Amino acid sequence: MSSSKVIMLSSSEGDIFSVEEEMALKFNYLGIDYCDGDTVIPLPKVSSKILAMVIEYCRRHVENKPNMLDDLKAFDDNFVQVDKRTLFDLILAAKYLKIWSLLDLTCQTLAETIDGMTLEMVYKAFNIKCYLPSEEEKPWAFM
Repeated sequence: MSSSKVIMLSSSEGDIFSVEEEMALKFNYLGIDYCDGDTVIPLPKVSSKILAMVIEYCRRHVENKPNMLDDLKAFDDNFVQVDKRTLFDLILAAKYLKIWSLLDLTCQTLAETIDGMTLEMVYKAFNIKCYLPSEEEKPWAFM
């Protein structure tokens, strides 16, 4: 029985997470080849809450077996049933860590959330302040 190398990750709050190398390879951001097991890889842009979620996502996707695709789909569907702030943080973490399947899943969820909304509805739903100038203030409006 072969033992897998363990990779240590540090969240923005300094919490340390241990992950097996096979699962850590999902984090395309990391230079796994340079890790010796004693090295802690800092992830200053990822909070502990989000890192724990990302690790769980990667663990499920590594453990997935071909006969468990329905289970994985159900996991993914449930995984993205989070509040808007958490969804945005997951999108940012997925992009930062280059976990493309997670980025696809979270962006698709965001797209489905705003599908059919007007611009004003999106602003309100996501508490976005509109800083676009009025027609009178747009320099190109009179060209």
